[in-house]
Amino acid sequence: MLQMIVEIAMFSLRDIKEEVFDLFASGKCLDRMGGIPGPLGVHGCHGYGGNQLLRLNVEGQLAQGEWCLTPKGVRVEANHCVKGTVNGPWAYEEETGHIIYTRSRQCLTVDAPRPGDLTLTRCDADNQFQKFVWKEFYQ
Repeated sequence: MLQMIVEIAMFSLRDIKEEVFDLFASGKCLDRMGGIPGPLGVHGCHGYGGNQLLRLNVEGQLAQGEWCLTPKGVRVEANHCVKGTVNGPWAYEEETGHIIYTRSRQCLTVDAPRPGDLTLTRCDADNQFQKFVWKEFYQ
């Protein structure tokens, strides 16, 4: 059931309150994969939250719990968030569905040859492997 469009979930920080959203990717979700530090990947959605429940706040921090998502080369991995900070280098463009690493202006991309992997690549409005949809999730 893997389709070209990947849908994901997020938390959104509005004022002080967080709203929970979940990332569904046509049956696939962004997944922290459990290891720390460890890669961010795409896996079948299980609907339980956990490693698949991410938040992107208005300051650009993309995280799962206390684990912030940071690039390592062209891959993205989870590491401890810097204590005392809530800002980060990520943005979501609703019009294109892109999740952008703002420091390099590259987009989070499902790796076509290895569909469980994610990489940062040049943003392309026509690339279906870069189109993410944030879904609300209640746990």
